[in-house]
This record gives sequence, C-alpha cells and structure tokens, in this order.
Amino acid sequence: MSRNRTRRERKSEVVEFDPLREYEKGTAEYYVASLFFTIRAHYRLVLGSLLGVVLVGLALAIFVTVRENTARAGQVAFEKLLKEPVMQAEGAEKTALTRLEEFLARHSDHASRERTRVYRIHYLRKSGELYRAAEESIHLAREFQNAPLGIYFAALAGYLYEQDGKWPESQEAFNLALSSMPEDTEVKGQVLLGLGRGLLHMGRKNDATSAFEKVLALPESMAPDDVRLLAVAYLLKAAP
Repeated sequence: MSRNRTRRERKSEVVEFDPLREYEKGTAEYYVASLFFTIRAHYRLVLGSLLGVVLVGLALAIFVTVRENTARAGQVAFEKLLKEPVMQAEGAEKTALTRLEEFLARHSDHASRERTRVYRIHYLRKSGELYRAAEESIHLAREFQNAPLGIYFAALAGYLYEQDGKWPESQEAFNLALSSMPEDTEVKGQVLLGLGRGLLHMGRKNDATSAFEKVLALPESMAPDDVRLLAVAYLLKAAP
C-alpha cells in the first residue's frame, strides 16, 4: 500500500512538458520558437484557417475577373450598337431609345447602365421629352456628385427642368451643382444665373436679385461679359 502511495506522489510531481522551458536565447527568438511550437501543436486549426483565407481570396479574384469581363463585353457591345444606322439617323430617336432598352436587357452591369443613361439624355432631348431627360441627368449628377461630371449633369438637369417649366426641380438641380463645385469653377456664373431665373419665375424677387448680384461679383473667368449682361437685364426685371 505504501508503494502505491509513493508512485502516486512521484506521478503528481511530474512537470507538464514544455519544450521551451530551458530556451536560453533572446526574447525575439523565444517568441518565434513559441509561435512555431503553437502552430505545430494546433496544425489542424492553422491549416483550416489558411484554407479559408485562400478560398476567400480565390472567390474575390474570380468575382473581380468576371466583373471586368462583363464590363468589357458591355463596352464592346455598346460601341457596336452606336455604329448601327438607326442610332445616327435623324428622326429615329424613338427607335434609338428602344435599341438602348434592348441593350440594357442584355447588359445590366453598372458601367453599361450609366453609359446608356448618357445616350438616353441625348435622344430624349432630341425627341422633346425634356422632363425624362432631366430625370436621367439628375440621376447621373447624384451618381458623380462632387466630381466635374456630377456638376455638369446637375447643371444640365437644371436647364432641362427649366425648359420644361419645372421650376422647383430646376432650383434643386442648380443648388446641387453649386453645392458640389469648387469656388473657382468657370461655370459658376451660368449656374447662378439659371438659379436666379428660376427664382424670378417663382416670384421670389429678393432671392433672385441676390443670385444675380453674386454673378456680378464673380471674376470675369467665372462670369464672362455675356453672362454679366444677362444678370444686369434680369436685375432690372426683378427691380420693384
């Protein structure tokens, strides 16, 4: 009985195995060795994690490749579409719009949708559908907000809404253009002029006068002579 007790006592004194217990090199070397020991001790978990990372990376690479190929195919198909006689014929705007819709049914990637919107604006304007053209323009303005393209399409939407007599929408578009453009933008005078015209048509003469005065306060690079003359003419019209 005493022998069994002695064996149990000796067994309890055995220290758990630590391969790095007597490692005498520097701290950096110790942590490197400890890392490799941990990897070896949990190699299944490590291999599983690495496999997961590889699979995610592979899936991402496939996704990017497919998207690029889709966009490239859409661009080639669109260039081919534009060469069709109907896309260049006068008076065939309705047919051209139909062809654009058919193109979108086959190519729905982001680049193809935005490219189609640009040409829809062109054909809608030529067919006299100014409101629909303005709606396409304002979509692109928001899509490219704070970029030169966004400013252009916001200003274009303002003019199209104005031509269609949609003054509140015109104001919103011109304000979007102004809020997106830097202080030294060359077309700032023209946009302020459009904003003032809309305010004047809506009966807000004081606000319109303020817009026209801002035009006259701009340097010539942003408000050339023709814009200034129009601003003066509208100021006279807004005067009580």
